[in-house]
Amino acid sequence: MAKTKFNYAFQAASSKGYCDPKHGGCGYKQPKLSKEGLGIRVEYLDENFDQTKDRKALLLADDAYNVLRKVKDEDLDLMGFNKQQGRPEWMVIKNLPVAPPPVRPSVAMPGSYRCEDDLTYAYNQIIKMNNLLKNQIDRGTNQSTINEIIAQLQFLVATLMDNDLCGQPKHKHKSGRALRSLRARLKGKEGRLRGNLMGKRVDFSSRTVITPDPNLALDQLGVPYEIARNLTYPETVTPYNYDELKKLI
Repeated sequence: MAKTKFNYAFQAASSKGYCDPKHGGCGYKQPKLSKEGLGIRVEYLDENFDQTKDRKALLLADDAYNVLRKVKDEDLDLMGFNKQQGRPEWMVIKNLPVAPPPVRPSVAMPGSYRCEDDLTYAYNQIIKMNNLLKNQIDRGTNQSTINEIIAQLQFLVATLMDNDLCGQPKHKHKSGRALRSLRARLKGKEGRLRGNLMGKRVDFSSRTVITPDPNLALDQLGVPYEIARNLTYPETVTPYNYDELKKLI
């Protein structure tokens, strides 16, 4: 209950443009934040907490990263973060993991032509845009052009994860077909989890939940502990394992 009251008080204070010390804030004036597409627009306030047109800007990922990176360890404990396993700046993607080829296999077409998977196409677009950004920064291009490239790169990374973002255009091939993102491959009845893993009838197992887990290896699946204790598996009796199997009986 206390946590709910604190969250409400923080939201109310933030809407006024400052963190009220009476409700756990520092008393420092805070900018007004609003989500705009894939970005966040920051609107700074003057001394009277009035909106000023000349103090609006988009919050860039680098700026957000630098703010989160400076959060002290003692503040992280109050915020509920684990400083060893989950600092807030880690939520900003600086290195993009690439799915292995078995996740995005190419398809052989008639002749020597091969059709690449949608994820491979998306990764190629991200690499090209990232190289373009590096070249433009090295050439000293004006900041507005660099910001446009950053926004396009952010769009490519976001649609790689989820190409059904509300209010955002879809990432499409030149033919006009939308790319199938990572989320589309996992969610729903036809996705990997429900469509290929869960609720399958298999030999020597009761009907139970079969599921992956972030703590398991890529080639492992998990079952409930009570079910795992009751599982049986046929084993051929030979002179080499006769004594060991006799102990189990």
